[in-house]
Amino acid sequence: NIAISFFLATSNFFGLLFSSSFMHIKENFPRLQKVFIIFYVVSVLIILLSLFLPYKVSIIIVIPVTTSVIIIVLLSGILSLKRGYRPALFYLLGWSTFLIGSFIFIIKSVGLLPGNFITENAYQIGSTMEVILFSLAIGYRINILQKEKYLMQKKMVKALQESNKLKTKFVEKLEEKVLERTAELETAMSELESTNDYLTIVNKKLEEARDIAETDLNMAINVQKNFLMNKVPYSDSFDIAFYYRPFSGVSGDFYDFHFENDILQGMSLFDVSGHGIASALVTMIAKSIVSRIYAEHREQDLGSIMKIVNDELIKEIGNVNNYLTGLIIRFNDDTIEYVNAAHPDILMKSNDKVFSADDFFDDIE
Repeated sequence: NIAISFFLATSNFFGLLFSSSFMHIKENFPRLQKVFIIFYVVSVLIILLSLFLPYKVSIIIVIPVTTSVIIIVLLSGILSLKRGYRPALFYLLGWSTFLIGSFIFIIKSVGLLPGNFITENAYQIGSTMEVILFSLAIGYRINILQKEKYLMQKKMVKALQESNKLKTKFVEKLEEKVLERTAELETAMSELESTNDYLTIVNKKLEEARDIAETDLNMAINVQKNFLMNKVPYSDSFDIAFYYRPFSGVSGDFYDFHFENDILQGMSLFDVSGHGIASALVTMIAKSIVSRIYAEHREQDLGSIMKIVNDELIKEIGNVNNYLTGLIIRFNDDTIEYVNAAHPDILMKSNDKVFSADDFFDDIE
């Protein structure tokens, strides 16, 4: 009894596999191929379950699946025959005899037909007829393939003959073109040698200019490093830390700390537009102006100091295309004074919460 469910499910699986290959289902009917894949999986599951489930349960499962497989393989044969695939006729006859025999055997197995020679051996009779008809189908298919091969070889021979004629004409024209191109290449080579000599001279000058530019850049880097404070200043009232990393060796950003009698009074942070040496030169001029103005006008409010800084910058570098944004902070006992000129707001962290200037400075204008 176990063998009945097992071999029926096995027949379903390999029948679907053979049908898909013989009828070229994947290439001709992609949507139908998806249905085939589903029943591949179902058939494998039934094969495994038939080894463990009771016969009555497994045969109830396998019968509807086998019926569905019958419909699918017959449908694939009918569709292929409608497309003009002649071997599909033998295919349909072969599967019809096999499936009819299988169907009779299944009905007998569930007690709907009496047992006799035909019903007992219906499966074997159908299988035998299927093998005979499938052999005819395969033979017919081989004949078709041989005929197609002969026609293809005939076309290839004709194409080869035409190709040889074209090849002869092409070689003759090619020889003429080669002579013409040789003369042109000789002229071009002469011009290329002249151009190469010129490019060699230009390349040498470019390398010299690059070396000079690298030397100037290294000098600018060293000057800017020495110009900006590179050690963290000490303060009794504040913990200070900063991180400064230029984008391309030199930077358009600069910072400064302002002290009075070795006591930290304030700090400033500015950003020059652009990158490169030009921006770095502007930072050195701007830093000197900011430090000087802050020291000379420390009694004034920061807004006034920032305005004086702006006027001085316009006077000194007003003819350049760069502009600056920045901010200044001043500490006065338990208060902090803050001015910002188009620069991103400062942030303050307290109790794991981060606030912007708008959140903790009063009277922001």
